[in-house]
Amino acid sequence: MTGPPAATELSFAQFREVFADDDACVAHLIKMRWPGSFVCRRCKGPRGWRLAAPAATYECAGCGSQTSVKAGTRMHGSRLPLRVWFWAAHLVATSDEPVPVRQFQKILGINSYKAAFELRRTLLYLADEVEYYTEELNPLRGIVKVNITQLDSTAYHPLSNRHARTKLTLAAAIEITDLDENASFPKGRIRLTTIANNSSKSIQAFVRAHIEPGSKLLIDRYTLYPDLTEYVLDPHGHAQPLRRTEWVFSCARSWLRNAKALDRVAANKILETSLAEFAPETGQSHQDITFESLLRLAMRLRHK
Repeated sequence: MTGPPAATELSFAQFREVFADDDACVAHLIKMRWPGSFVCRRCKGPRGWRLAAPAATYECAGCGSQTSVKAGTRMHGSRLPLRVWFWAAHLVATSDEPVPVRQFQKILGINSYKAAFELRRTLLYLADEVEYYTEELNPLRGIVKVNITQLDSTAYHPLSNRHARTKLTLAAAIEITDLDENASFPKGRIRLTTIANNSSKSIQAFVRAHIEPGSKLLIDRYTLYPDLTEYVLDPHGHAQPLRRTEWVFSCARSWLRNAKALDRVAANKILETSLAEFAPETGQSHQDITFESLLRLAMRLRHK
């Protein structure tokens, strides 16, 4: 997802006009966190509705849990309005040198010096991380293999006090940098995560969240990707690099087979944290820090 022109092109004053209130900020964060549709963080259910109160909170239709758009992110628990976070991120991203705390506090209209100091410190820390995480934050591009699989797991039902068999759906996308048949180990960047289910809606949301429009997708079933008109679909080009995604899936299957006494919620939390290890270390990049890159890092979920 690309940000609005205000995020990269407009002055600070113009940026404040675009994100003048928290409603505009919430709308932007929702598109960033759930690019296709809402997905429950607890049970991965794909259905839910937005509540009138608390603000910016969704309730899952499946398990009934409530999730704020800020839950698990750097912004969670902050008393500062979202618009102040947005303005501060833009200020840090567009300043050649760190703005002094007092000036930072005055520009953003923050009453508390401590709050201004903590916000500035957090964003400067994220700015230092941007260089390392640039390739991870950027979407995959070029020729990308997309595949899904389902893993057997167990889910605990508190009403019946029983465990039942269930399925975890994994989606993988791998940049194809080498089509040599002998190169079975993935060499390109990888995106691997759990999705709600194996429906076309869930898969297409995964693609849009992780792959740059215009890329060529090597797929195995065209019927799962009918609405991805912004991509070049190749349903016949998956054979050679297919085993690369299968190698990644086999690692996840091995882990899950060895995991004992895990219900679906626990498996999701641990598995998603483990999946992050598949992201390759790409080294530092000299790409300029932007508002969008800072915001993406602030939105990275913390797995406990």
